Amino acid sequence: MSGPDKKTQLDLWLSVMITLVLLMTSVIILYLCQVRFEDWFHPSKDWALSVSSGLAVLGIAGIWVSFLAQRRLQGSISRTINDSFSIVKSIMQMGIDDIYYDALCDGSSYSEDERSRYHKDLKAEIGRAQGEIRILGIALRDFFHLDRDIFYGMIKSLIESKRVRPRVLLLHPWSEQGISRAFHEQADDLKELNQYDNSQLYHDITVSCQTILRFHLALQSVPEDHTQTNKPSEDLDSWARLYTVLPAYFLVFVNDVVFVEHYGFGSGGRASGKVPLFKIHSGTNYYNELQAHFEWVWKTANPVTKDVISDLGRGSSAVPNFLSTINFLRPDIHA
Repeated sequence: MSGPDKKTQLDLWLSVMITLVLLMTSVIILYLCQVRFEDWFHPSKDWALSVSSGLAVLGIAGIWVSFLAQRRLQGSISRTINDSFSIVKSIMQMGIDDIYYDALCDGSSYSEDERSRYHKDLKAEIGRAQGEIRILGIALRDFFHLDRDIFYGMIKSLIESKRVRPRVLLLHPWSEQGISRAFHEQADDLKELNQYDNSQLYHDITVSCQTILRFHLALQSVPEDHTQTNKPSEDLDSWARLYTVLPAYFLVFVNDVVFVEHYGFGSGGRASGKVPLFKIHSGTNYYNELQAHFEWVWKTANPVTKDVISDLGRGSSAVPNFLSTINFLRPDIHA
């Protein structure tokens, strides 16, 4: 048998609320009669007791009505309460500290308040970071593009002060996934495969790689200090790599938490703001799984080197048989 409809449940909850109001009003009248606020309230004792008793009777009757209605609805309220507690229990077991999701009615993006709250919380974590920051994303413009400067200034300052060591995973722009995402995001602008070098995605990833290289080179003139997190002698590929597997997450591991958002192709490839972003604390299975995911992708990714960044600046012509290879993998895109 199907459960009660929403209107029936609403009526039941309304009757419960009215019952509670009647009982509370009864108690308030008795209280006022006892304390005798003579400046503004002069009830006779018999009148007050009569009104209070009447309200109490109505309240008790309401309780029975609500109880019988609840049983008639096959315990739907109990199930709702149990489901709510089950959800809370699951959130605690997953280690979820916060959920950032307040999409606009058209599903296009976060509201500005929710986006600002996420930025504020992540900035707070980055501001007190020590050791290592691990980031996985597509192009990571918020972190490595000066013109956006959402987290750019903080990351730059922490690296220069040698408080943190970054490990960054960006999508390889010459991978099938990179090609697919670029053409999905700019379906109206990109019609031919030879236009790929002009895509926003290719440009954004290239700029982020160049920024990471610039940060890395800036440390080369810093004297070696084995007490610091960053070592000037470290190779660039210990800071950044390009992955080719399907991007499943946006991840930022900082301190003892991770911020995670799922990627998808459902909305033109740009899911940010259309799916919830979670803040997860360490010590939970969910955190451990995300951490293992990052480490696996890191081990299988292509190291970022000066030569790779130079090739990115040359465009897809630097890749032998680029057009024919991608055309074989994605025949729906015209070469």
